[in-house]
Amino acid sequence: EIKAFWHYLDQHQCYQSDFVKLKLLTGQRTIQLLRLRVDYVNHQDKSILLWDPKGRRVEPRRHVVPLVGLSWMIVENAQDVASKIEQQAVFLNSLCKPVLKARVERWCRDASDALVKAGAIKSTFTLGDLRRTFETHMARLRISKDLRAQLASHGIHGVQDDHYDMY
Repeated sequence: EIKAFWHYLDQHQCYQSDFVKLKLLTGQRTIQLLRLRVDYVNHQDKSILLWDPKGRRVEPRRHVVPLVGLSWMIVENAQDVASKIEQQAVFLNSLCKPVLKARVERWCRDASDALVKAGAIKSTFTLGDLRRTFETHMARLRISKDLRAQLASHGIHGVQDDHYDMY
C-alpha cells in the first residue's frame, strides 16, 4: 500500500505531495513540519530544527532532524522558493502563503479515497496515520527503539538523558 501511495504522490506532483513525502520520510508531526521556518534549515549539517511543545514542558524543546537524499531535496527546494519571495515559512501553497494543516489533511484524504476506489489499497488512511507508518517501518528495519524515539521526537526521560548525556 505504501508503494501504491508513493506512486500516487509521484503522479500528482504539487506542494501537498512534496509535503506528504517529507512526512513519510521523516515521521515528523504535521504541525511541527508546517511551522518550519527558512532560518531553521541548516545547509551545513543538512538538517532542520523543529520546536516540540508536546508533553509537560513550558518551553518547546529543540528537535534537530537530519535529512538525506530526497528529504533534503524537498526541504532545500521549498526553502529556496520561500527565500526568493521573502517568506519565513518553508512550506508554501500555490498562492505563496503558508500551507494550512487542513488543506494537506484534505488532500491526503482525497488521495486515500482515490486509491481505495482504484483498488490500489484496501482501506482509507489519514495524514496522521503516516507518522505511525514511519515508526512501524523503522521497527521492521530493526532500527532501535531509542533511535526511533529520537527521530520521532518522543520525549525520552530518565537520569541518563536528563543529567548525564549532554550530546
